[in-house]
Amino acid sequence: MADVWGWDWGSSSSTRSTPHPLHCAQVWRLADYPMASRQRAWPGRDTLGSMPLNAPASLDGIVELESGAGFETWQRERPPATLRVHWSATGAVRMHVSGRGAGQFAQPVIRRWEAALREIGRVSILFDLSAMPNYDTSLRQALTDWCLAHRAQISAMHLHTESAVVLMGARVASLLLGGMIEIHATRESFEAVVRQSGLGPIKER
Repeated sequence: MADVWGWDWGSSSSTRSTPHPLHCAQVWRLADYPMASRQRAWPGRDTLGSMPLNAPASLDGIVELESGAGFETWQRERPPATLRVHWSATGAVRMHVSGRGAGQFAQPVIRRWEAALREIGRVSILFDLSAMPNYDTSLRQALTDWCLAHRAQISAMHLHTESAVVLMGARVASLLLGGMIEIHATRESFEAVVRQSGLGPIKER
């Protein structure tokens, strides 16, 4: 079913009677995976601050390529796309996507947002989407649903894109969120926020 913007909101694992944007989709939880498999996959995982996080090294069609202090890199093989997540001890989380934004990318991103809430109580969200020309509907839906549900705990939201399609989606999402997303027209402006948030440059493989 299409919403008023002409987009198909898609489906989720939770039941939808209407395509209402405030209806939060079911999101990935660590509890959905057996503890033993989580501990085998990511023992002693580096985290936001000192709190350990354990999670599987692959999630529903995407695979973790590498991780380290304050970053993770995930990949979808077909169509090819890469997600890099960076986070700081102050609660800033940066999402960088190269290629089409996969719906599965919402899972590790949301996990980091929730880690910031547990550790700091608030999260500052940075969408670095200059290399993402388009995206799966489910990615926009899951991220928007989470932000709507946790709006009071979001300190700031910043976004940069060079895609007209992504920009249109960002403007609609910002409208739903009461204008919370600050959209940066230039790379320089966005990178200034990245530095102020205590985040380093994107780590390339």
